[in-house]
Amino acid sequence: MPAEDIRIVVLVVDDEPKVGEILKRLLADERTEVLHAKSGLHALQTLELMEVDVVVADQVMPGMDGLLLLATVRDRWPGTKRVLLSAYLGTDTVIESVNRGGVHKVLAKPFDHATVRETIEQLVNERLAERTQPPPA
Repeated sequence: MPAEDIRIVVLVVDDEPKVGEILKRLLADERTEVLHAKSGLHALQTLELMEVDVVVADQVMPGMDGLLLLATVRDRWPGTKRVLLSAYLGTDTVIESVNRGGVHKVLAKPFDHATVRETIEQLVNERLAERTQPPPA
């Protein structure tokens, strides 16, 4: 299937509905569907039901935090790209994000719209390339 025919799904996981709406408006286009989950559990339920290409998760959420969610995504859906949003970006958070969550990118909150868009676009393109490669012989 040509890359231009593939629909990309981005799942935004944040307990703040406003953040989900902002990211939906920022990232959705003709090839990208943006879904919003309000918790880690809701995100896992969504991932069980459909293929998701990129998960963007807030670090601080009630119940399951973003790092635990992204580590679970890495283990169960290793092809899914993982992005952590955090208002608390110390060195320890970044190191833990990569080591524990297998995070591809870490973005500061509040976020710069252009940076988020560029980051997600890069990950979407990587995911598209992976999905359109022929299987190994």
